[in-house]
Amino acid sequence: MKVRAIETSRSNSITAGNIYEVIDSNGDYYEIIDDKGNERLVFTQRFEVVEDKEEKKPMRKGKILNDFDLNPCFHTDDIVFVKDDPNDVDSYIISKTEDFIYSNSVFKEDIELLDDNTEEKKPTRVKYINNIDTQAEMLTFGKEYDVIDENSFSYRIKGNDGKIAYFLKFRFEVVEDEVNSYSSLKRVLDMAYDQASSGKGKERHANNDTFESQPICQIPRYQGSIDFVTGQAIKKCLEVTKLPTVDAKVRELLGAINYIAAGIIVLQEGSNDGN
Repeated sequence: MKVRAIETSRSNSITAGNIYEVIDSNGDYYEIIDDKGNERLVFTQRFEVVEDKEEKKPMRKGKILNDFDLNPCFHTDDIVFVKDDPNDVDSYIISKTEDFIYSNSVFKEDIELLDDNTEEKKPTRVKYINNIDTQAEMLTFGKEYDVIDENSFSYRIKGNDGKIAYFLKFRFEVVEDEVNSYSSLKRVLDMAYDQASSGKGKERHANNDTFESQPICQIPRYQGSIDFVTGQAIKKCLEVTKLPTVDAKVRELLGAINYIAAGIIVLQEGSNDGN
């Protein structure tokens, strides 16, 4: 630790403003090496601690485990900067920037502190492949962009003009890496999951029931066959050609995926019963 002399008490071996290396400290005194090269005890109140930027510990980071009740800019699995909440021993203050200008208090149990060696989650990278005139100035055909955030049907991206906006996912393709060459498949399956769990599928059929307890799974159980769900999936695939927009077609195909998933669930139940 290093300290700066702020009051010398007329000492001829300590100079106000000079910085000294602390050899030892007992709370009331520092043991330092003075201007003459001698070790001596001095009152701590006559010195101030010098913060060495190179000696500062790196800012702690953590991963959000639960984004419930957080500011909308924070999401589950986000990597954030973390510091103790001075007003609550059970909480952290988190921020996406080191200056903590925009921050949120969160229970410690909802944050997983990361080691320095923990690999941070890389942002999803997408390529713009479906150009429309209204987005010509905001995005460049064939250009790759980092995804800041996403929901079921859109990516949040910084456009060419520096402004951040949401753009429909079907206008992009995920840029694959060697580690995950099936990310585009995962993206579509995640969209189907989001539609069933939080979209119109939930509004129409869920009634707070689990997916397996909803009619989509109950009907084939009663019938003793998955013909119902496979028929519904085929019906949705045929109806796609009659829909006017790509967005509507995507929603219809996601519904077909969920009907097929219900069929798989019911088939596996029968397999577990020995049938």
